[in-house]
Amino acid sequence: MGTSSGTSSLWRVVTTLTLAFLGINSAEGATFQVTNASDSGPGTLRDAIDQSNSNGESDTITFNFGATTTIGLTGPLPPLTEGGTVINGGDTIILDGSLVTDRGIGFAITSANNAIENMIIVNFPGLSYWNRRHRSPA
Repeated sequence: MGTSSGTSSLWRVVTTLTLAFLGINSAEGATFQVTNASDSGPGTLRDAIDQSNSNGESDTITFNFGATTTIGLTGPLPPLTEGGTVINGGDTIILDGSLVTDRGIGFAITSANNAIENMIIVNFPGLSYWNRRHRSPA
């Protein structure tokens, strides 16, 4: 589904969007910090998701930018395949999917107990997020 300008095209995660089930796994894992606003490469959101998916723990992904930052994606992100991942945008991250093609999805979630918090997700040609049980409102 495409988007248009204005508030109807914007899906804002106001506080916490808990996906799959309520409650985050209490096991402590690693914290991966996104330091690069590029689509791919070391320190990007894509890299942090790949690292989180590969370590077998409940992890946290945070962003280390001093101001509001837009991350423009050119392709879908890797799916969240390990449960208990928290991605916290810290109210400064805009995830823009306007360059994603083929009905791309913002976040694909294939595991339980994940949360995406405090970020703006806009302009994906498909859904803002998808998981086994729920579809995004946008």
